[in-house]
Amino acid sequence: MDKQTNKRSFLEVYSSEEEETADVNKLQEEFENESTLSTESMDSESADFNNNVALRLEISFYVYLQICALVSFNKSVMKIT
Repeated sequence: MDKQTNKRSFLEVYSSEEEETADVNKLQEEFENESTLSTESMDSESADFNNNVALRLEISFYVYLQICALVSFNKSVMKIT
């Protein structure tokens, strides 16, 4: 994101009310656009995080099932011998 600085000095007076209104509207529009980009970026990061958590849960569950199967197999082998 480009950080633009206000090109007007705070001591500078607008020559007309229309010029001031146009400048305020432009600044408001820039702020809203930057705010929207930040929100979209956060949504994307949140989705990536959620997908990563879901994948880790799936892997953990798979490993858990494998361990349960192995324990069950070992118990059945121990009964035989």
